[in-house]
Amino acid sequence: MRRDKEAVLAEIRRREQYWLKRWEEDRIFEAKRDPSRKKFFVTFPFPYMNGSLHLGHGYTATRLDIIARYKRMRGYNVLFPWAWHWTGEAVMGICHRIEDGDKGVIERLIKLDGVPPSEVEKFKDPVYLVKYFTERGREDVKRMGYSIDWTREFHTSSLHPLYTKFVEWQVRKLAERGFIRQGKYPVVWCPRDRSPTGDHDRMVGEGVRPEEYVLVKFRLSDGDLYLVAATFRPETIYGTTNVWLNPDVTYVIARVDGERWLISREAAGKLREQLRRVEIEGEIRGSELIGKYVQVPIVNRLVPVLPAKFVDPKVATGVVYSVPAHAPYDWLALRELKERADQLPEELGEVVKGLYPISIISVEGYGEYPAVEICEKMGIKSQTDPRADEATHEIYTKEFHRGVMKDECFDVAGLPVSEAKEAVKQRLIEEGLGDVMYDLPDTVICRCGTRCIVKVLEDQWLLSYSKEEWKELAKKAIAGMKFYPEEVRKLFLQYVDWYRDWPCTRKTGLGTPFPYDPSWIVETLTDSTVYMAFYTISKYYNMGLIDPKDVDDAFFDYVLLGIGDPKRIARGSVTEDLLREIREEFLYWYPVDLRGSGKDLVGNHLVFYIFHHTAIFPEQHWPRSIAVNGFVRLEGMPMSKTKGIFISLREAMDRYGSDAVRVTLALAADGLEDPSWYSRDAEANMFRLEGFKDLVSEALSLAEEREATHEDRVFISKYRRLVKEVEDALEEMLIAKAGRVIIHEIPSLVREYLKAVGKPHREFVERVLDSWVRMLSLYAPFIAEEIWHTVLGRESYVSVERWVGHEEFPEYPEDLLVEKYAMAVVEDIKAIMRVFRGRPSRVKVYVAGEWTWRVFEEVKKAVEAGAKSLKEVMRGVMGRSGEIGAPKEAIARAASELFKRWHSDYPPLLEVTRVIKGSEDEERVLSRYVRLYVSRELGLEMEVASADEARGVEKAKRALPLKPALVLE
Repeated sequence: MRRDKEAVLAEIRRREQYWLKRWEEDRIFEAKRDPSRKKFFVTFPFPYMNGSLHLGHGYTATRLDIIARYKRMRGYNVLFPWAWHWTGEAVMGICHRIEDGDKGVIERLIKLDGVPPSEVEKFKDPVYLVKYFTERGREDVKRMGYSIDWTREFHTSSLHPLYTKFVEWQVRKLAERGFIRQGKYPVVWCPRDRSPTGDHDRMVGEGVRPEEYVLVKFRLSDGDLYLVAATFRPETIYGTTNVWLNPDVTYVIARVDGERWLISREAAGKLREQLRRVEIEGEIRGSELIGKYVQVPIVNRLVPVLPAKFVDPKVATGVVYSVPAHAPYDWLALRELKERADQLPEELGEVVKGLYPISIISVEGYGEYPAVEICEKMGIKSQTDPRADEATHEIYTKEFHRGVMKDECFDVAGLPVSEAKEAVKQRLIEEGLGDVMYDLPDTVICRCGTRCIVKVLEDQWLLSYSKEEWKELAKKAIAGMKFYPEEVRKLFLQYVDWYRDWPCTRKTGLGTPFPYDPSWIVETLTDSTVYMAFYTISKYYNMGLIDPKDVDDAFFDYVLLGIGDPKRIARGSVTEDLLREIREEFLYWYPVDLRGSGKDLVGNHLVFYIFHHTAIFPEQHWPRSIAVNGFVRLEGMPMSKTKGIFISLREAMDRYGSDAVRVTLALAADGLEDPSWYSRDAEANMFRLEGFKDLVSEALSLAEEREATHEDRVFISKYRRLVKEVEDALEEMLIAKAGRVIIHEIPSLVREYLKAVGKPHREFVERVLDSWVRMLSLYAPFIAEEIWHTVLGRESYVSVERWVGHEEFPEYPEDLLVEKYAMAVVEDIKAIMRVFRGRPSRVKVYVAGEWTWRVFEEVKKAVEAGAKSLKEVMRGVMGRSGEIGAPKEAIARAASELFKRWHSDYPPLLEVTRVIKGSEDEERVLSRYVRLYVSRELGLEMEVASADEARGVEKAKRALPLKPALVLE
């Protein structure tokens, strides 16, 4: 088997190289403007060049290529271009970690990315790194058989002078519209790079944003030191029972803007980065403060400081105040402490025993102590129970949206929690009892390996996503777009509402200098929002027709927005004719008809993509549709380079060939479902695809000229319906659904047909195979091209052939109905065979008499008129018993049996009455057609007789219309 596999792989490699060369030589995927043809512009998010392309890239890109190929076959002039993302910390992070001698990164580059050890040292240079992986990436994308127009290829960053000018123009356009401002802003910050860290610059923590904590100052009862706790819920201050400190942590006493605060050392560092004056005066262990008392602000009562090892000094201030009535974690911690109160120092133990929850919020569905109730209801016994998070979320959500502050809450009594929260925050700040700070709710690790913090920048440049004017434009665009799957539309709208201002600059990494302050670099996501328009320009740059020195904003204003006079804009290499041609190029291709991506980009890039298009371009050039898909899993596990759960696209192609990789990915999932890559599936697909060549050869070699039979007509009719299924699925981006028909169902149909007829009808089988190979080229272009040329003898490229629509195939509905009836009979015989003793050799089929058909029609008429019970049906049937022409007892028995089976056995058979209208028709179909199915499927002889003429055969009396009585012998 091993030798067979190697031989197959050798043939696959030969085939790939041959057809790639032919496609490139004849430039079959280069898209040229043609006003006489409808266009289709599809784009894939350019990948970061900090490593090899992996199966995740392959999954999304394969889905898009299948649609691009499909649209091309349907007559569209398709543009599917490709580019590379060189900007941001994704690249610099690798360089930094190699400089640091990070063995894990170096090992992964060698083992998972396939980088020769001699090359790794050179990756300290980011330019070398991106060029290296771009060259590899281009080879991989070509080898996957994607129908890319490579004349439009480009990369980002200042290393591309024309793209740099394009990004600068884009930034200035946003600023002109008032959508960029400069000011104070909390950003996710890498202390090493001294730069904001955007989503795509992170190794861990994509999507995490700075969140505002309210600081509450608890003054130590015997001095001027404040224990400063952080909370998201300042309104709960009224229910404070104690303050938690971690006894094993060394806290610092810091003078913050003139006040003495006790906070964690980590918090002191964070506050310095948030424009605070922080001076460390000393240190103190948390254990030294246990048992002391602090004053609760506003409430003005003294509460004890208690020990809690769950308090994390890295989170906010490292100080937590406790509200056990409304916070599950606080209740669990207090309960555990009370349970071991006797183990504490006597005085402290007595204090703990005397602490009880204080109820301050009423909420529908809960009593005095919601946190206590939900812990008991869910059976949560410990803070380590992961369900405590779920309980916390439920209580906080319900209290925020439906809770009301109780009378004990002074000036906010009777207010909804949502209003009280802001009111208490403002009072704390105004009275000097509180403040605010920012922190990250989850860990964020920069690509360089550094843990990030929040920094407040005074001079940060921001995109004003908070502007209602801009949000409304984005929502308008979303309303006019198509989404695949449709369910993600709501998610886009939620993100548009959720976004506030967004930092659009950073300090380090490759990128475009920010035009208003070149000491900054345009942030990674910001430089990649409208670059799809650059594909209409890059072709001319790649041809050497544009010298960037001759380009300014007026160039982009004209070619992309139609603003200005080309006679005045033209200069040097940028002639008036060239300007007009690029303008026509843009007008022909734009907008983007389909952009596809993994679901991780919904919350950032794809939302920005919509925002920026609405800000810069007129409505007719806004995006038309977005497709979103899930994340690839390997052998059922989430893909992770750090854990070694990773397969590069190149490695997968080396193991199984490009066609098998494409098919395995494409058939793995649809919609937002996470597809899983299984090696066994890839290997099975590799051999399956190789077998298609033999299948086509065999079918053609057996074909003969003759009149079409029932089996031929069923075959072509079934094929027509399968083509329609494929078309319907592809129109809705259901790639896996369509692929299963092409890769599994159609080959099975052909094999079943060959088995049924031996020698297929030449015209029908040639038309089917011709059409199928065209469809196969969407998923497996290399084997399809090979079959098209070497077996079908065509000279054109199947990849750019015309689609053969389902309507071009004949359909024989009556033959399909006959087959449906025949297979129902076969299934009934199989059911009897399962309980038959011995091996039968033949079956006698007794057809229901004509009178039973009259009963059938009366039952049908009664049910269609709304009859719900047998009594109602019988009333109609027996009222016409004289016309039915059979004993009343027999009529009643038949009607009862028919009604009993009407909603189970009959629904799929009712349409068969278009062909079989009575016992004579049923007997004819059984004798002429069903006999063939029974013989082929079951190997039984079949004899047909009328139930009315059967003598001494009790079972014959059970015959009903479309459900003949069956006797095995």
